[in-house]
Amino acid sequence: MRAPSDPQNLASAPTPGVAVSPTSINFGSVVVGGAVSVNVTIANLSSTASVALGSLSLGGTNAASFSVGTPGTTTLGPSVTTTASVTFQPPTSGTHSATLTVPTVSSGSVTVALTGTATGGIAVDPLSIDFGTQSVGSLSGATLTIGAPAPVTLTPPFVISGTNAAEFFVGSPSTTTIGPRGDASVAIGFQPTTVGPKSASLLVTSIDGGSRTVSLAGNVSCPTISISGSLPNGIFGAAYAQTLIGNGGTDPYTFTTSSGGLPPGLLLGSSGTVSGSPTAAGSYSATIRATDANGCFGEASYTIGIIAASLTAAPSSLNFGVVIADSPTSLPVTITNTSGFAVTLLPPFAITGTGASQFSVGSPTTTTLAAGAFTDASIAFAPTVAGVATATLTVNSSSGGSTTAALSGTGRQASVSSPVVISEFRFRGAGGASDEFVEVYNNSDSPFDLSGFLLKGSNDAGTVTTRTTVPAGAIVPARGHYLFVNSAASAALVALADRTYGTGFTDDGGAAIAQGDGTIVDQVGLSAGSAYGEGAPLASLDSTNQDHSYERKPGGANGSGMDTNDNASDFQLIAPSAPQDMASLITPALVLSPAPIDFGSIVRGTTAGAKITIANNTASPITLATPFAISGTNAGRLQRRRPGVDDGGRRIVDDCLDLVPADDAGTQERDADHLEHERRDACGGAERDVDVSGDHHRRSAAQCRSRRAVLADAHSGRGRRGVHP
Repeated sequence: MRAPSDPQNLASAPTPGVAVSPTSINFGSVVVGGAVSVNVTIANLSSTASVALGSLSLGGTNAASFSVGTPGTTTLGPSVTTTASVTFQPPTSGTHSATLTVPTVSSGSVTVALTGTATGGIAVDPLSIDFGTQSVGSLSGATLTIGAPAPVTLTPPFVISGTNAAEFFVGSPSTTTIGPRGDASVAIGFQPTTVGPKSASLLVTSIDGGSRTVSLAGNVSCPTISISGSLPNGIFGAAYAQTLIGNGGTDPYTFTTSSGGLPPGLLLGSSGTVSGSPTAAGSYSATIRATDANGCFGEASYTIGIIAASLTAAPSSLNFGVVIADSPTSLPVTITNTSGFAVTLLPPFAITGTGASQFSVGSPTTTTLAAGAFTDASIAFAPTVAGVATATLTVNSSSGGSTTAALSGTGRQASVSSPVVISEFRFRGAGGASDEFVEVYNNSDSPFDLSGFLLKGSNDAGTVTTRTTVPAGAIVPARGHYLFVNSAASAALVALADRTYGTGFTDDGGAAIAQGDGTIVDQVGLSAGSAYGEGAPLASLDSTNQDHSYERKPGGANGSGMDTNDNASDFQLIAPSAPQDMASLITPALVLSPAPIDFGSIVRGTTAGAKITIANNTASPITLATPFAISGTNAGRLQRRRPGVDDGGRRIVDDCLDLVPADDAGTQERDADHLEHERRDACGGAERDVDVSGDHHRRSAAQCRSRRAVLADAHSGRGRRGVHP
């Protein structure tokens, strides 16, 4: 019973969809081992539709005695036919039967009954031969015996077929006629050419005794293959060449790297040569394989160390200290090869870092260094800006390895000529670290435009920054002052400031006055490490809070005109501080000319006169306090006269001094009346003008022309602040 139902009518496709012819096959009598084939025709019964065949199959008691081939096509068009070959090859005697099934994909199937009888024929012993495992190229053999129950004639040469047929061979039988009274023997050989399992089939044929198939097999093992030769350690950058040799197999050998890797720069040739120049130091492991002509291989593992040169630089840190711009300083560095082999240095050596452009390195004395040898190179520091410069020197060699030396120095620019100088300063006062100021002085007889100038600062390590910039319109009077004050200083000090700044100075730092482009016109320093300073540095004012400062000499009312470009010589410590601003008194208010006065050599008993011009530097009249004092070891030999003043003090004329040398008694001076007579003659009477000649003759009024200093009009409207008569 089936479900669901599948009713069919006249229009339905025939079932089964194909027919076979013949429907049964009797192969008759066949010698054992013989083979007989018959074609089976398969026809599509439909005249309108195609039919698809399935896989043909054998079944039944003796299915192994039969075989079926693939049909010519598996898709049959309407009424189309195809064929398939069926073969009867009995392995044993007796009656054999089986069934061939021809299925379709969707139209049922048909069967063909197969029968046949096997009669006595040739027999082989053994039915299969396994030569076992042997090495490539070796030869092994076996003997096959061929017999028959009735007389049979063999038909050599017998054929060997299959995947590895070329590696087996068969000889001629000992006889071609066999039967109850005698067998034939034949030699079978195996000589493999490659490794791995081998298989083939030997077909023994006859005229009237059928044929027999003998299975042949063998397995091929490789010989033990070794690799001789070593791969020693190498040197970075040095030529390297070693050869490996394969042993135990069949030449030629092919070498490859099966795992790991050789050092960069080295290559393994197929013939076993390892060569090149290592480009990286380190330890490298590789497994090398040698494959012989038969495909057999052996492996060996190697570890190769690549050694880089070892160099040292001494000293490892070069500090050039403070160096003035345009005055380069050089220091030597010694480069030593601490490797166990010779190296070649690779100049030019590199200098890197933020300050690299301010350093340079010369060529070493020699570039080839034996093991343990050394050479020198000169490092120069030529600062282009004020402040700390750092860089790193790197020395390389052709054998890798490198050494470095740290480079540092503090650049200090030389001050350019300018009437503006730092006249007084302190970096700490009674009010603490911020109670500080920097005073500058116009050391000239003309107003100076300080607009755009910079106040710059440095710490003791040479790090520099700009503290403030002078605003436009800052015109400093002749012999006047300009005062910078820390905005965190005492209120009284800040009140004096012409300009304030926010970042203070370290106790052992330095300060500079620079033009807008950074060109320094004057600088002071309180330590050797400061980027600013001239000559020997001043001592730090320490961290104690005291009201004292450094003032440029001569100081006070005498101004600050001493500038020898040596801070230690030009400044003096004063207490209390006396900062001055643009409103302060012009210093010095009076200027004497000439100064000093040298009377030269005169004859004892005579008098020499000199004229001194006294000039008022201020914008207001000044009243001189007379008489002027003469002091010193030989003050008694000098006589002074009252100066002449014109027009209420707007012009100051000359004072007269007389030198009275000792007479032969050593100390006796000329009498007062004679001196007064000489003085009046010398100064031309009431005009008080004095001839500066050094002889002892009387002088006429015409010879004593008055030298007057014409001062600026005090009533011009440009009067300076704080100038008192």
